[in-house]
Amino acid sequence: MALGSQEKILEAAHSLFEEKGFSGVTMREISDKSGMNKGLLHYYFKSKQAIFLGVFKSVIRIMFVNISGILERTDIDFDTKIELMIDAYYSMLTKHPKLPLFVLSELSKIKEFTSNTEIPNTLKDASKLIEENLGKYKKVNEGDGFHFLINLISLCVFPFIAQPMLQVVKPNKEESYSDFLASRKSHIKNILIHAYK
Repeated sequence: MALGSQEKILEAAHSLFEEKGFSGVTMREISDKSGMNKGLLHYYFKSKQAIFLGVFKSVIRIMFVNISGILERTDIDFDTKIELMIDAYYSMLTKHPKLPLFVLSELSKIKEFTSNTEIPNTLKDASKLIEENLGKYKKVNEGDGFHFLINLISLCVFPFIAQPMLQVVKPNKEESYSDFLASRKSHIKNILIHAYK
């Protein structure tokens, strides 16, 4: 299916922003890469910031995978939910390894983008669902779900962000990085499943 003008602009801008960051990209570059004239850019988006926000919202939807859908399931236990959440993050990160660094980099520069995305509600909803799941196994304090969620995300994301360093210092030099990531994923599952018991 052919992309519409707006989608072409966002797709072109996404690759440019991921490569150069918000401040490193010009409207001219977005126009050239998308094959759209600047008039069309301004027709669909009033400014570079509006284009970036469109890109950033789609990136956030990718980055914060549907963990609420996993947590809401009633046909599986919490161990399985943890495994599925980690599998979902690893699948997303394998397809989009540059996303976490891009998101963190841009959020640290332009904080108002956070409030214009689903990040706050996504994290709150998932945290609440985790607390409900944890509550079936132990006494839960307010905020425990949030800490569990942040542990899960950071444990999954770090090997992708730190790949250049970890390739040099990982214990088994003969092991490929994809094999290291697979063993790391198994290790993360073990840590988080035992963390609440």
